[in-house]
Amino acid sequence: MAPPAELRRAALAVHDKQRNIGIAVALHRNGQPVFSLTAGAADLEHDVPVTAATRFGIASLTKLYTAAALLVLRQEGRVDLDAPVQRYVPAFPKRPEGAITLRMLGTHRSGIPHPIRRTPELFATHYATAIEALEVFAHDTLVAAPGTRRVYSSSNYNLLAAVIEAIVGERFPRFVQARCSTPSRSPPRVSTTSSDRCRIARNDTASMTPGRTARAIRCSSCPDGTTRSTWAAVA
Repeated sequence: MAPPAELRRAALAVHDKQRNIGIAVALHRNGQPVFSLTAGAADLEHDVPVTAATRFGIASLTKLYTAAALLVLRQEGRVDLDAPVQRYVPAFPKRPEGAITLRMLGTHRSGIPHPIRRTPELFATHYATAIEALEVFAHDTLVAAPGTRRVYSSSNYNLLAAVIEAIVGERFPRFVQARCSTPSRSPPRVSTTSSDRCRIARNDTASMTPGRTARAIRCSSCPDGTTRSTWAAVA
């Protein structure tokens, strides 16, 4: 491992390059903390510095919970991944380029662009539900026809959160807390098809076989002949 001074310089260099407001860094080795660093502000308005106790938003880690929640509903037979999104969220505008399905959203093949209007006003706006937040990108021009190519976009998962809310009839965070974050008393079921294992290795978990759940597994050979050695965990 690099010396602490070098780690500190590297962390602060990233902090400065990204123009972050505040950061907290922690490294563990063999289960033990070996380096930590905090820098910047947790609250600019009140001049509150970042500390080891500062809580940050989890940003795109939210996508993992969204995918897990969607798979829970699919396992229960409450959602069709190949249905157009309007089946669950009728207010979302249809596109002349073609139908956008939930599978396309989950695999970033919808053509919906990644948000670019990331302004302080946007981040200061509170939306009570995921459905309300759709106004941010609902009318954005697609960057590709649905299903034709992979274009990473957080809006895909914002729309999936709205789909989940529409199906379960409650706010997305509450459903995730109840069904995906609270530890289960039941032992995990591990039952995957070979194609499921390849999809997990490709991070294509949204297209898994219905009724399947998995833990960390290894996919060493995919049907397309590409050898892989990938570990993935699917809730």
